[in-house]
Amino acid sequence: MRAIISEYVKTAEPVGSQVLVEKYKLDVSSATVRNEMLELDELGYLEQPHTSAGRIPTEAGYRYFLDNQFISKKPSFAQEKKLSQTIREGQGDRQSAKALAKILAELSQEFILTAFTDNDFYYTGLTNLFIQPEFSNQHIVYNIAGVIDQLDRHLAKLYHQVNDEIVILVGTNNPIDPALSLITVKTSGNLLIAILGPLRMPYRTNVGLLEYSRELMKNLS
Repeated sequence: MRAIISEYVKTAEPVGSQVLVEKYKLDVSSATVRNEMLELDELGYLEQPHTSAGRIPTEAGYRYFLDNQFISKKPSFAQEKKLSQTIREGQGDRQSAKALAKILAELSQEFILTAFTDNDFYYTGLTNLFIQPEFSNQHIVYNIAGVIDQLDRHLAKLYHQVNDEIVILVGTNNPIDPALSLITVKTSGNLLIAILGPLRMPYRTNVGLLEYSRELMKNLS
């Protein structure tokens, strides 16, 4: 499941058994992988969008991966340097939160939300969200834009539910929009940081970025 999600995150294309065997150097045959993918399909973790295509993870598949196979990815040295410099140069004020949001949007290529209270927030990276292939449909873009316009309403509830433990809310568990996934945490100074993106977001990378940001903020407090 981990290899399937990893490949789908990179390509946004249905994943076939032969691709998995060749790219991930699996020590089994393509037929064996195909049978295992069929079992995952029957369990509801994968689906086949076209009869001749490979398979893609379902919402249940992402949840299974996060619950059973997930390990966050440590940021690269360059990413750590950018985050560290941004946080250490800040004073814990709103301008610092904006600067952190912009760096996280740049590094994650996702939509970033920061908030000091449930009605004092800032967001950036909306373009990152809309350039994802999942949102090429104009109707979906309109729906997401409407959700963003109502962020204050969604944030009022979310802000008081989040603490210093990273929370991942996938699809229908996401109070902002079921077409998206949300990774969020509250750091020192009660600053909420959230990454919003498609279900096909790179969870390992994004969680790693938030973990590192949280620890930097904690060390400054």
